[in-house]
Amino acid sequence: MAFVIGMQVISAFLVALIALLFGRSAALSAVIGAVVALLPNIVFALYLKFNGKPSVVRLMLGEAVKLALIFALSFFVWRRIDFTVQALPYWVALVVVLKAHNFGLLRATH
Repeated sequence: MAFVIGMQVISAFLVALIALLFGRSAALSAVIGAVVALLPNIVFALYLKFNGKPSVVRLMLGEAVKLALIFALSFFVWRRIDFTVQALPYWVALVVVLKAHNFGLLRATH
């Protein structure tokens, strides 16, 4: 699990670095999008780690909570932060971080 979270952190850093080429505002928007994706993923990873035996119901419940947190944090960012968030870097960072867990499949398990 730490490998997957690590891949997401690396992806967030790379997206923010690329966004920095387009200005500080774009980079900050990318960082905000990455954090919005990372926090619920960390909560979900901790939920899976400290939960009892695995089950489909617990997995789906964890995913539902993760999505609810992402929606709530996104709402907070777009409505409450006193900063004009640039949409493209924000959403690119959010999607890249959410999909970075797929790189965990590249890790050999044997």
